[in-house]
Amino acid sequence: MFEAAEVGDALSKEKYKALAQKLRVELLEAQRELATSRLSLVVVIGGVEGAGRGELANLLLTWLDARGVETHAYDEPTDEERERPFFWRYWRELPAAGRAALMFGSWYTEPIVRRAFKKLDSKDFERHLDRVADFERMLARENVVLVKLWLHITKKEQKRRFKALEKDPN
Repeated sequence: MFEAAEVGDALSKEKYKALAQKLRVELLEAQRELATSRLSLVVVIGGVEGAGRGELANLLLTWLDARGVETHAYDEPTDEERERPFFWRYWRELPAAGRAALMFGSWYTEPIVRRAFKKLDSKDFERHLDRVADFERMLARENVVLVKLWLHITKKEQKRRFKALEKDPN
Protein backbone atom coordinates (compact mmCIF):
# COMPACT_ATOMS: atom_id res chain seq x y z
CA MET A 1 0.00 0.00 0.00
CA PHE A 2 2.90 2.38 0.67
CA GLU A 3 5.07 1.16 -2.20
CA ALA A 4 3.89 3.89 -4.57
CA ALA A 5 5.42 6.71 -2.53
CA GLU A 6 7.76 8.97 -4.45
CA VAL A 7 10.86 9.84 -2.46
CA GLY A 8 13.49 12.34 -3.43
CA ASP A 9 11.51 14.20 -6.08
CA ALA A 10 11.94 17.93 -5.77
CA LEU A 11 10.70 21.01 -7.59
CA SER A 12 12.82 24.13 -7.58
CA LYS A 13 11.27 27.36 -6.32
CA GLU A 14 11.62 28.86 -9.78
CA LYS A 15 9.72 26.00 -11.43
CA TYR A 16 7.11 26.12 -8.68
CA LYS A 17 6.51 29.84 -9.17
CA ALA A 18 6.22 29.32 -12.92
CA LEU A 19 3.64 26.55 -12.48
CA ALA A 20 1.73 27.83 -9.45
CA GLN A 21 -0.60 30.31 -11.14
CA LYS A 22 -1.56 27.83 -13.87
CA LEU A 23 -2.15 25.14 -11.27
CA ARG A 24 -4.30 27.49 -9.19
CA VAL A 25 -6.56 28.25 -12.16
CA GLU A 26 -6.81 24.53 -12.99
CA LEU A 27 -7.73 23.67 -9.39
CA LEU A 28 -10.48 26.30 -9.35
CA GLU A 29 -11.86 24.98 -12.62
CA ALA A 30 -11.78 21.42 -11.28
CA GLN A 31 -13.61 22.61 -8.16
CA ARG A 32 -16.30 24.25 -10.32
CA GLU A 33 -16.74 20.98 -12.20
CA LEU A 34 -16.90 19.08 -8.90
CA ALA A 35 -19.66 21.40 -7.66
CA THR A 36 -21.98 20.29 -10.45
CA SER A 37 -21.15 16.60 -10.26
CA ARG A 38 -22.28 13.64 -8.19
CA LEU A 39 -18.74 13.25 -6.90
CA SER A 40 -17.22 14.40 -3.64
CA LEU A 41 -13.52 14.89 -2.99
CA VAL A 42 -11.53 13.91 0.09
CA VAL A 43 -7.93 15.06 0.39
CA VAL A 44 -6.10 13.27 3.21
CA ILE A 45 -3.06 15.24 4.35
CA GLY A 46 -0.56 13.27 6.37
CA GLY A 47 3.11 13.37 7.05
CA VAL A 48 5.83 13.72 9.60
CA GLU A 49 5.74 16.52 12.16
CA GLY A 50 7.10 19.76 10.75
CA ALA A 51 6.69 18.72 7.11
CA GLY A 52 4.23 21.49 6.31
CA ARG A 53 0.78 19.89 6.48
CA GLY A 54 -0.85 23.04 7.85
CA GLU A 55 0.91 25.24 5.33
CA LEU A 56 -0.30 23.01 2.50
CA ALA A 57 -3.89 23.13 3.75
CA ASN A 58 -3.73 26.92 4.12
CA LEU A 59 -2.38 27.21 0.58
CA LEU A 60 -5.15 25.00 -0.81
CA LEU A 61 -7.76 27.04 1.05
CA THR A 62 -6.41 30.26 -0.48
CA TRP A 63 -6.32 28.73 -3.96
CA LEU A 64 -9.78 27.16 -3.82
CA ASP A 65 -13.20 28.61 -3.18
CA ALA A 66 -13.35 27.94 0.56
CA ARG A 67 -17.18 27.86 0.44
CA GLY A 68 -16.93 24.41 -1.15
CA VAL A 69 -14.28 22.98 1.17
CA GLU A 70 -14.62 21.56 4.69
CA THR A 71 -11.65 20.87 6.95
CA HIS A 72 -11.43 18.19 9.61
CA ALA A 73 -8.63 17.35 12.01
CA TYR A 74 -8.41 14.12 13.94
CA ASP A 75 -6.70 13.53 17.23
CA GLU A 76 -7.49 11.00 19.90
CA PRO A 77 -10.99 9.53 19.44
CA THR A 78 -13.69 10.87 21.74
CA ASP A 79 -15.58 8.51 24.06
CA GLU A 80 -18.46 8.51 21.59
CA GLU A 81 -16.13 7.65 18.69
CA ARG A 82 -14.59 4.77 20.67
CA GLU A 83 -18.08 3.29 21.13
CA ARG A 84 -18.68 3.24 17.36
CA PRO A 85 -17.14 1.26 14.51
CA PHE A 86 -13.60 2.43 13.73
CA PHE A 87 -14.42 4.20 10.46
CA TRP A 88 -17.55 5.96 11.80
CA ARG A 89 -15.71 9.14 12.80
CA TYR A 90 -14.50 9.57 9.22
CA TRP A 91 -17.67 8.41 7.48
CA ARG A 92 -19.87 10.95 9.21
CA GLU A 93 -17.68 13.85 8.04
CA LEU A 94 -17.49 12.89 4.37
CA PRO A 95 -18.45 15.82 2.15
CA ALA A 96 -21.72 15.88 0.22
CA ALA A 97 -21.75 15.50 -3.55
CA GLY A 98 -20.13 18.49 -5.21
CA ARG A 99 -18.03 19.38 -2.17
CA ALA A 100 -14.50 18.73 -0.94
CA ALA A 101 -12.93 17.97 2.44
CA LEU A 102 -9.38 18.33 3.68
CA MET A 103 -8.64 15.81 6.42
CA PHE A 104 -5.70 16.09 8.80
CA GLY A 105 -5.05 12.66 10.10
CA SER A 106 -7.06 9.75 8.86
CA TRP A 107 -7.86 6.10 9.16
CA TYR A 108 -4.12 5.46 8.68
CA THR A 109 -2.89 7.42 11.69
CA GLU A 110 -3.84 5.15 14.57
CA PRO A 111 -2.51 1.87 13.13
CA ILE A 112 0.72 3.51 11.97
CA VAL A 113 1.33 5.09 15.37
CA ARG A 114 0.43 1.87 17.20
CA ARG A 115 2.74 -0.13 14.92
CA ALA A 116 5.59 2.39 15.32
CA PHE A 117 5.35 2.09 19.12
CA LYS A 118 5.12 -1.71 18.91
CA LYS A 119 1.56 -1.79 20.26
CA LEU A 120 0.35 -3.56 17.12
CA ASP A 121 2.02 -6.63 15.65
CA SER A 122 2.60 -7.00 11.91
CA LYS A 123 -0.31 -9.42 11.44
CA ASP A 124 -2.82 -7.04 13.06
CA PHE A 125 -1.28 -4.13 11.17
CA GLU A 126 -1.77 -5.93 7.85
CA ARG A 127 -5.33 -6.81 8.88
CA HIS A 128 -6.05 -3.17 9.59
CA LEU A 129 -4.57 -2.11 6.24
CA ASP A 130 -6.86 -4.65 4.54
CA ARG A 131 -9.83 -2.99 6.28
CA VAL A 132 -8.56 0.41 5.12
CA ALA A 133 -8.40 -0.86 1.53
CA ASP A 134 -11.97 -2.16 1.85
CA PHE A 135 -13.11 1.21 3.25
CA GLU A 136 -11.43 3.10 0.42
CA ARG A 137 -12.98 0.80 -2.22
CA MET A 138 -16.37 1.48 -0.65
CA LEU A 139 -15.71 5.23 -0.80
CA ALA A 140 -14.89 4.91 -4.50
CA ARG A 141 -18.16 3.02 -5.09
CA GLU A 142 -19.97 5.89 -3.33
CA ASN A 143 -18.47 8.46 -5.76
CA VAL A 144 -15.79 9.76 -3.41
CA VAL A 145 -12.57 10.78 -5.11
CA LEU A 146 -9.76 10.17 -2.63
CA VAL A 147 -6.43 11.99 -2.85
CA LYS A 148 -3.84 10.99 -0.27
CA LEU A 149 -0.84 13.25 0.32
CA TRP A 150 2.08 12.30 2.53
CA LEU A 151 4.61 15.03 3.26
CA HIS A 152 8.09 13.97 4.21
CA ILE A 153 11.25 15.80 5.14
CA THR A 154 14.62 14.54 6.29
CA LYS A 155 15.37 14.32 10.00
CA LYS A 156 17.94 17.05 9.52
CA GLU A 157 15.36 19.38 7.94
CA GLN A 158 12.80 18.48 10.61
CA LYS A 159 15.29 19.39 13.33
CA ARG A 160 16.09 22.69 11.57
CA ARG A 161 12.37 23.57 11.36
CA PHE A 162 11.74 22.72 15.01
CA LYS A 163 14.65 24.93 16.08
CA ALA A 164 13.29 27.78 13.95
CA LEU A 165 9.89 27.34 15.62
CA GLU A 166 11.47 27.50 19.07
CA LYS A 167 12.98 30.87 18.16
CA ASP A 168 9.76 32.23 16.62
CA PRO A 169 6.61 30.36 17.73
CA ASN A 170 4.39 32.71 15.68
